[in-house]
Amino acid sequence: MQTSMINPIHKKTITKIVNIDSIFRTNYTNTSSTSFMWDLIQKETNVVSMRVSSIDMPIMWYAITDKMARNEFRIKLFNMNGIPDIEQTITFPVGNYMTDDFTNMLNLIFKKQAGGLEYLIADIDITSSKTIIRAADKDDITADTSGLTTHAAFDPANAFYAPDFYFILDFFPQQNKYGENDILREFQRTIGWYMGFRNYEYRVDKSDIVKQILYDPFHNSFYYECGIESESSYSSTRDNYIFLRIDDFNSNCVCQSIVSSTGDSYIGNNLLARITVNNLHNTVLYDNGSDTIFKERVYMGPVTIEKLKISLINRYGEEIDLNLNDYSITLEFTELY
Repeated sequence: MQTSMINPIHKKTITKIVNIDSIFRTNYTNTSSTSFMWDLIQKETNVVSMRVSSIDMPIMWYAITDKMARNEFRIKLFNMNGIPDIEQTITFPVGNYMTDDFTNMLNLIFKKQAGGLEYLIADIDITSSKTIIRAADKDDITADTSGLTTHAAFDPANAFYAPDFYFILDFFPQQNKYGENDILREFQRTIGWYMGFRNYEYRVDKSDIVKQILYDPFHNSFYYECGIESESSYSSTRDNYIFLRIDDFNSNCVCQSIVSSTGDSYIGNNLLARITVNNLHNTVLYDNGSDTIFKERVYMGPVTIEKLKISLINRYGEEIDLNLNDYSITLEFTELY
């Protein structure tokens, strides 16, 4: 019997790489780069597996967002000198902040919003990475070069001396909007949780002492009255991974090769890749599969793929907001020859 020379190596499959760039998606202005339809110009037939071979993505989504008022918390201030008791709402500007940028912004809000907030100082301890909110003391006034007013509540020599000053922090003023099953999950996405606080509310008075390491010539003590330190670290809920979800409109596959849940429910059955975010914000993440995390979908039999629904989601199953930035992925199709 004569051996065929058309395919002398008897290859059974071929591999095709398809590049998908969200900048070329249909209806660009009315769609999001993190949730869009992609029609293949040429349909892929006899596909037996699909794998993510690479992804190039700018890390441009915000850690602190105003969605569902997650960037807001409240402070109630009591027993001030010449200022009536008041409740203040702190609305933090959305964005990504390193520790110094965050504390500089929060302290600026305290001073500019005023109304008793001048009694407070915020910082992130450089040794513990925990957030501290406390009453300002005379050393803080000495070190303050902003030109804005700071009050030292417990310094008798200060014009705003207030020996009975105390404050209440409410990091989840929206809690009444959520049911029992959703309240903790929503709190985990607020600025309070991001700062490292794990309780909704704190009452802080003169008897509450915090230890804070400050390496500067103005502060002579490590211990400060009327302060609270977060239980966890600042930025402890930064997204350190996200999911790529692709619906290829075929059902004969192991479509749940990656399973993730929020405790009582799954976040989707079309997860194709778990992407580790090990870069800083405002940089570009490149993932070529070197982390060895499984990024492949295997079909039970040959399928035809004509279109894809592509989305990026976070650990909670929410679509990520890339702030009008685009990204690209390459998909590797293995097809029967």
